[in-house]
Amino acid sequence: TNRVAALDTRLRLTKTWNLSAQAMTSQDRAPDGDRTGGPAYTISLDHGNRKWNGGINYVDRSSGFHTDLGYVPRVNMRQGQEYVTRHFRPKSKRILSVNPNINLLVNFDHLGIMQDRGVFANLNVEMPRSTYIGGGMGRKFERFQDINFHPNNAFVFLHSDYFKRASFDLNYAQGMRINYTPAAGLLPFQSHGDDVQASFILRPVSRLKIDETYIFTRMRTPTQSVFLNHLTRTRVNYQFTRALSLRVIADYNALLENAALIDAARQKRISGDVLLTWLLHPGTAVYLGYTDRLENVAIFQNTLRAIGFPSTTTARQFFAKVSYLFRF
Repeated sequence: TNRVAALDTRLRLTKTWNLSAQAMTSQDRAPDGDRTGGPAYTISLDHGNRKWNGGINYVDRSSGFHTDLGYVPRVNMRQGQEYVTRHFRPKSKRILSVNPNINLLVNFDHLGIMQDRGVFANLNVEMPRSTYIGGGMGRKFERFQDINFHPNNAFVFLHSDYFKRASFDLNYAQGMRINYTPAAGLLPFQSHGDDVQASFILRPVSRLKIDETYIFTRMRTPTQSVFLNHLTRTRVNYQFTRALSLRVIADYNALLENAALIDAARQKRISGDVLLTWLLHPGTAVYLGYTDRLENVAIFQNTLRAIGFPSTTTARQFFAKVSYLFRF
Protein backbone atom coordinates (compact mmCIF):
# COMPACT_ATOMS: atom_id res chain seq x y z
CA THR A 1 0.00 0.00 0.00
CA ASN A 2 1.05 3.58 -0.60
CA ARG A 3 0.02 6.49 1.61
CA VAL A 4 0.80 10.14 0.92
CA ALA A 5 0.00 13.20 3.03
CA ALA A 6 0.63 16.78 1.95
CA LEU A 7 0.17 20.32 3.16
CA ASP A 8 0.48 23.25 0.77
CA THR A 9 -0.06 27.00 0.80
CA ARG A 10 0.04 29.99 -1.52
CA LEU A 11 0.54 33.46 -0.08
CA ARG A 12 0.28 36.77 -1.88
CA LEU A 13 2.94 38.81 -0.12
CA THR A 14 2.46 41.98 -2.18
CA LYS A 15 0.90 42.91 -5.50
CA THR A 16 3.96 41.57 -7.31
CA TRP A 17 5.37 38.88 -4.96
CA ASN A 18 3.90 35.41 -4.35
CA LEU A 19 5.08 32.54 -2.16
CA SER A 20 4.12 28.90 -2.71
CA ALA A 21 5.15 26.01 -0.48
CA GLN A 22 4.35 22.32 -0.11
CA ALA A 23 5.41 19.64 2.36
CA MET A 24 4.72 15.96 1.71
CA THR A 25 5.49 12.61 3.20
CA SER A 26 4.89 9.08 1.94
CA GLN A 27 4.81 5.60 3.41
CA ASP A 28 4.88 2.28 1.54
CA ARG A 29 4.16 -1.07 3.13
CA ALA A 30 5.23 -4.21 1.30
CA PRO A 31 3.30 -7.54 1.57
CA ASP A 32 6.00 -8.85 3.93
CA GLY A 33 5.43 -5.90 6.27
CA ASP A 34 8.55 -3.86 5.40
CA ARG A 35 7.95 -0.11 5.45
CA THR A 36 9.71 2.60 3.45
CA GLY A 37 9.03 6.26 2.94
CA GLY A 38 10.29 9.77 3.31
CA PRO A 39 9.48 13.48 3.02
CA ALA A 40 9.51 15.93 0.11
CA TYR A 41 9.42 19.73 0.08
CA THR A 42 8.88 22.46 -2.50
CA ILE A 43 9.04 26.22 -2.09
CA SER A 44 8.80 28.96 -4.72
CA LEU A 45 9.08 32.74 -4.56
CA ASP A 46 7.91 34.58 -7.70
CA HIS A 47 7.83 38.21 -8.74
CA GLY A 48 6.16 39.78 -11.75
CA ASN A 49 5.36 43.24 -13.08
CA ARG A 50 5.30 44.97 -16.45
CA LYS A 51 9.11 45.14 -16.67
CA TRP A 52 10.38 42.15 -14.70
CA ASN A 53 9.51 38.50 -14.11
CA GLY A 54 11.59 36.29 -11.92
CA GLY A 55 11.64 33.72 -9.22
CA ILE A 56 13.51 31.11 -7.24
CA ASN A 57 12.44 27.53 -6.66
CA TYR A 58 13.74 24.83 -4.30
CA VAL A 59 12.80 21.14 -4.44
CA ASP A 60 13.93 18.54 -1.89
CA ARG A 61 12.84 14.91 -2.22
CA SER A 62 14.25 12.11 -0.08
CA SER A 63 15.25 8.81 -1.68
CA GLY A 64 12.35 7.03 0.05
CA PHE A 65 9.59 9.33 -1.17
CA HIS A 66 7.13 7.61 -3.51
CA THR A 67 3.60 8.16 -4.72
CA ASP A 68 1.48 5.92 -6.93
CA LEU A 69 -0.67 8.87 -7.99
CA GLY A 70 0.72 11.83 -9.90
CA TYR A 71 4.07 12.07 -11.63
CA VAL A 72 7.32 12.34 -9.67
CA PRO A 73 10.18 11.86 -12.16
CA ARG A 74 13.03 12.00 -9.66
CA VAL A 75 13.80 11.51 -5.97
CA ASN A 76 16.99 11.80 -3.87
CA MET A 77 17.51 15.39 -4.95
CA ARG A 78 18.04 18.91 -3.66
CA GLN A 79 17.48 21.24 -6.60
CA GLY A 80 17.59 25.02 -6.75
CA GLN A 81 16.47 27.02 -9.76
CA GLU A 82 16.37 30.74 -10.55
CA TYR A 83 15.03 32.64 -13.55
CA VAL A 84 14.87 36.32 -14.53
CA THR A 85 13.13 37.90 -17.54
CA ARG A 86 13.32 41.58 -18.48
CA HIS A 87 10.62 43.06 -20.74
CA PHE A 88 11.56 45.96 -23.00
CA ARG A 89 8.73 47.62 -24.92
CA PRO A 90 10.15 50.04 -27.50
CA LYS A 91 7.92 52.63 -29.11
CA SER A 92 7.82 50.85 -32.44
CA LYS A 93 5.10 49.47 -34.68
CA ARG A 94 7.30 46.61 -35.84
CA ILE A 95 8.76 45.42 -32.52
CA LEU A 96 6.29 45.16 -29.63
CA SER A 97 8.65 43.75 -27.00
CA VAL A 98 12.15 42.38 -26.48
CA ASN A 99 12.45 39.80 -23.71
CA PRO A 100 15.87 38.46 -22.60
CA ASN A 101 15.82 35.62 -20.07
CA ILE A 102 18.37 33.75 -17.99
CA ASN A 103 17.82 30.53 -16.05
CA LEU A 104 20.19 28.89 -13.55
CA LEU A 105 19.88 25.37 -12.13
CA VAL A 106 21.87 23.22 -9.70
CA ASN A 107 21.00 19.83 -8.26
CA PHE A 108 22.71 17.62 -5.63
CA ASP A 109 21.74 14.24 -4.24
CA HIS A 110 21.40 13.72 -0.48
CA LEU A 111 25.04 12.64 -0.23
CA GLY A 112 26.12 16.04 -1.54
CA ILE A 113 27.21 14.80 -4.99
CA MET A 114 26.31 17.16 -7.82
CA GLN A 115 23.96 15.60 -10.38
CA ASP A 116 23.06 18.56 -12.62
CA ARG A 117 24.13 22.13 -13.22
CA GLY A 118 23.02 24.45 -15.99
CA VAL A 119 23.04 27.98 -17.32
CA PHE A 120 20.51 28.89 -20.01
CA ALA A 121 19.94 32.22 -21.76
CA ASN A 122 17.51 33.15 -24.50
CA LEU A 123 16.01 36.14 -26.27
CA ASN A 124 12.40 36.45 -27.48
CA VAL A 125 11.31 39.28 -29.79
CA GLU A 126 7.58 39.91 -30.21
CA MET A 127 6.21 41.49 -33.38
CA PRO A 128 2.70 42.24 -34.66
CA ARG A 129 0.20 39.53 -35.62
CA SER A 130 1.48 37.05 -33.03
CA THR A 131 4.91 36.80 -34.61
CA TYR A 132 7.84 35.78 -32.41
CA ILE A 133 11.48 35.24 -33.27
CA GLY A 134 14.35 34.39 -31.00
CA GLY A 135 17.04 32.03 -29.91
CA GLY A 136 19.22 30.99 -27.04
CA MET A 137 21.90 28.73 -25.72
CA GLY A 138 22.68 26.69 -22.66
CA ARG A 139 25.48 24.74 -21.03
CA LYS A 140 24.98 21.87 -18.61
CA PHE A 141 26.73 19.44 -16.35
CA GLU A 142 24.95 16.10 -15.98
CA ARG A 143 25.98 13.00 -14.04
CA PHE A 144 24.60 9.74 -15.47
CA GLN A 145 25.62 6.26 -14.36
CA ASP A 146 28.48 7.85 -12.38
CA ILE A 147 29.86 9.46 -15.56
CA ASN A 148 30.17 13.24 -15.85
CA PHE A 149 28.90 14.82 -19.07
CA HIS A 150 28.92 18.41 -20.30
CA PRO A 151 26.15 18.75 -22.92
CA ASN A 152 25.27 22.07 -24.51
CA ASN A 153 22.54 23.40 -26.75
CA ALA A 154 21.87 26.37 -29.05
CA PHE A 155 18.57 27.04 -30.75
CA VAL A 156 16.58 29.50 -32.89
CA PHE A 157 12.83 29.67 -33.40
CA LEU A 158 10.15 31.48 -35.37
CA HIS A 159 6.38 31.53 -34.91
CA SER A 160 3.94 33.61 -36.89
CA ASP A 161 0.22 34.10 -37.40
CA TYR A 162 0.94 36.90 -39.86
CA PHE A 163 -1.29 35.47 -42.59
CA LYS A 164 -5.01 35.30 -42.00
CA ARG A 165 -5.41 31.73 -43.22
CA ALA A 166 -2.03 30.27 -42.27
CA SER A 167 0.33 30.05 -39.30
CA PHE A 168 3.67 28.33 -38.97
CA ASP A 169 6.42 27.37 -36.51
CA LEU A 170 10.10 26.69 -37.20
CA ASN A 171 12.61 25.47 -34.59
CA TYR A 172 16.22 24.37 -34.94
CA ALA A 173 18.55 23.22 -32.16
CA GLN A 174 22.03 21.72 -32.13
CA GLY A 175 24.67 20.84 -29.60
CA MET A 176 26.29 18.03 -27.67
CA ARG A 177 23.85 15.33 -26.53
CA ILE A 178 24.08 12.17 -24.42
CA ASN A 179 23.44 8.68 -25.73
CA TYR A 180 21.67 7.17 -22.71
CA THR A 181 21.13 3.73 -24.35
CA PRO A 182 24.42 2.69 -25.99
CA ALA A 183 24.92 -0.63 -27.71
CA ALA A 184 26.00 -3.64 -25.67
CA GLY A 185 29.57 -3.34 -24.45
CA LEU A 186 29.62 0.48 -24.62
CA LEU A 187 29.26 3.07 -21.89
CA PRO A 188 26.95 6.07 -22.33
CA PHE A 189 28.74 8.71 -24.39
CA GLN A 190 28.38 12.28 -25.57
CA SER A 191 28.11 13.24 -29.22
CA HIS A 192 26.77 15.94 -31.52
CA GLY A 193 23.04 16.12 -32.19
CA ASP A 194 20.53 18.40 -33.82
CA ASP A 195 16.77 18.75 -34.09
CA VAL A 196 14.43 20.36 -36.61
CA GLN A 197 10.75 20.97 -35.91
CA ALA A 198 8.48 22.54 -38.51
CA SER A 199 4.72 22.86 -38.55
CA PHE A 200 2.07 24.88 -40.29
CA ILE A 201 -1.70 25.25 -40.10
CA LEU A 202 -3.54 26.14 -43.30
CA ARG A 203 -7.18 27.19 -43.58
CA PRO A 204 -7.81 27.62 -47.33
CA VAL A 205 -11.58 27.84 -46.72
CA SER A 206 -13.58 28.25 -43.53
CA ARG A 207 -14.68 24.57 -43.47
CA LEU A 208 -11.22 23.06 -44.04
CA LYS A 209 -8.18 22.96 -41.71
CA ILE A 210 -4.87 21.30 -42.63
CA ASP A 211 -2.25 20.77 -39.92
CA GLU A 212 1.20 19.47 -40.95
CA THR A 213 4.08 18.64 -38.55
CA TYR A 214 7.59 17.37 -39.23
CA ILE A 215 10.23 16.51 -36.58
CA PHE A 216 13.76 15.42 -37.41
CA THR A 217 16.24 14.29 -34.73
CA ARG A 218 19.81 13.17 -35.34
CA MET A 219 22.89 12.17 -33.37
CA ARG A 220 26.27 11.54 -34.94
CA THR A 221 29.92 11.10 -34.10
CA PRO A 222 32.67 12.77 -36.17
CA THR A 223 32.85 9.66 -38.38
CA GLN A 224 29.41 8.00 -38.37
CA SER A 225 25.74 8.34 -37.54
CA VAL A 226 24.31 7.16 -34.21
CA PHE A 227 20.66 7.43 -35.24
CA LEU A 228 18.18 9.36 -37.39
CA ASN A 229 14.52 9.79 -36.52
CA HIS A 230 11.86 11.21 -38.86
CA LEU A 231 8.34 11.96 -37.59
CA THR A 232 5.59 13.43 -39.74
CA ARG A 233 1.91 13.98 -39.07
CA THR A 234 -0.78 15.25 -41.43
CA ARG A 235 -4.13 16.12 -39.92
CA VAL A 236 -7.10 17.27 -42.00
CA ASN A 237 -10.46 18.42 -40.61
CA TYR A 238 -13.45 19.21 -42.77
CA GLN A 239 -16.75 20.56 -41.39
CA PHE A 240 -19.55 19.59 -43.78
CA THR A 241 -22.29 21.08 -41.63
CA ARG A 242 -22.57 22.33 -38.07
CA ALA A 243 -23.15 18.73 -36.92
CA LEU A 244 -21.23 16.62 -39.48
CA SER A 245 -17.42 16.59 -39.64
CA LEU A 246 -14.60 14.41 -40.96
CA ARG A 247 -11.09 14.06 -39.50
CA VAL A 248 -8.21 12.26 -41.23
CA ILE A 249 -4.77 11.69 -39.65
CA ALA A 250 -1.71 10.14 -41.33
CA ASP A 251 1.51 9.46 -39.35
CA TYR A 252 4.96 8.31 -40.41
CA ASN A 253 7.72 7.31 -37.97
CA ALA A 254 11.16 6.11 -39.09
CA LEU A 255 14.00 5.32 -36.69
CA LEU A 256 17.26 4.49 -38.49
CA GLU A 257 19.84 3.35 -35.96
CA ASN A 258 23.50 2.39 -36.03
CA ALA A 259 23.35 -0.89 -34.10
CA ALA A 260 27.05 -0.64 -33.26
CA LEU A 261 26.48 2.53 -31.22
CA ILE A 262 22.90 2.57 -29.88
CA ASP A 263 20.56 -0.04 -28.42
CA ALA A 264 17.48 0.53 -30.58
CA ALA A 265 15.51 -1.43 -33.16
CA ARG A 266 15.13 -0.10 -36.68
CA GLN A 267 11.53 0.93 -37.19
CA LYS A 268 9.41 2.30 -40.00
CA ARG A 269 5.71 2.75 -39.40
CA ILE A 270 2.80 4.31 -41.26
CA SER A 271 -0.57 4.72 -39.56
CA GLY A 272 -3.85 6.24 -40.60
CA ASP A 273 -6.96 7.28 -38.72
CA VAL A 274 -10.33 8.33 -40.14
CA LEU A 275 -13.18 9.59 -37.95
CA LEU A 276 -16.63 10.69 -39.11
CA THR A 277 -18.62 12.53 -36.43
CA TRP A 278 -22.25 13.58 -36.30
CA LEU A 279 -22.63 15.76 -33.21
CA LEU A 280 -26.20 16.81 -32.63
CA HIS A 281 -25.27 18.55 -29.39
CA PRO A 282 -22.72 17.85 -26.62
CA GLY A 283 -23.44 14.39 -25.23
CA THR A 284 -25.48 13.18 -28.21
CA ALA A 285 -23.37 11.97 -31.14
CA VAL A 286 -22.58 9.18 -33.59
CA TYR A 287 -18.96 8.26 -34.37
CA LEU A 288 -17.67 6.02 -37.18
CA GLY A 289 -13.93 5.36 -37.30
CA TYR A 290 -11.23 3.32 -38.97
CA THR A 291 -7.53 2.90 -38.10
CA ASP A 292 -4.73 1.01 -39.84
CA ARG A 293 -1.03 0.59 -39.12
CA LEU A 294 1.72 -0.69 -41.43
CA GLU A 295 5.20 -1.65 -40.21
CA ASN A 296 8.47 -2.84 -41.73
CA VAL A 297 8.10 -6.45 -40.60
CA ALA A 298 7.22 -9.73 -42.34
CA ILE A 299 6.99 -13.41 -41.43
CA PHE A 300 9.54 -15.72 -43.06
CA GLN A 301 9.41 -19.41 -42.09
CA ASN A 302 7.43 -18.62 -38.92
CA THR A 303 9.96 -15.94 -37.91
CA LEU A 304 9.20 -12.24 -37.66
CA ARG A 305 11.87 -10.27 -39.49
CA ALA A 306 12.47 -6.64 -40.37
CA ILE A 307 12.11 -5.55 -44.00
CA GLY A 308 12.89 -2.30 -45.74
CA PHE A 309 9.45 -0.81 -46.41
CA PRO A 310 6.47 -0.61 -43.99
CA SER A 311 4.06 -2.77 -46.00
CA THR A 312 2.69 -5.25 -43.42
CA THR A 313 -0.52 -4.50 -41.55
CA THR A 314 0.03 -4.98 -37.83
CA ALA A 315 -3.14 -3.34 -36.48
CA ARG A 316 -6.52 -2.58 -38.02
CA GLN A 317 -9.75 -1.51 -36.39
CA PHE A 318 -13.20 -0.32 -37.37
CA PHE A 319 -15.44 1.08 -34.67
CA ALA A 320 -18.80 2.74 -34.20
CA LYS A 321 -20.04 4.58 -31.14
CA VAL A 322 -23.40 6.10 -30.30
CA SER A 323 -23.97 8.31 -27.28
CA TYR A 324 -27.16 9.97 -26.12
CA LEU A 325 -27.58 12.55 -23.38
CA PHE A 326 -30.77 12.19 -21.35
CA ARG A 327 -31.97 15.50 -19.98
CA PHE A 328 -34.17 15.60 -16.88
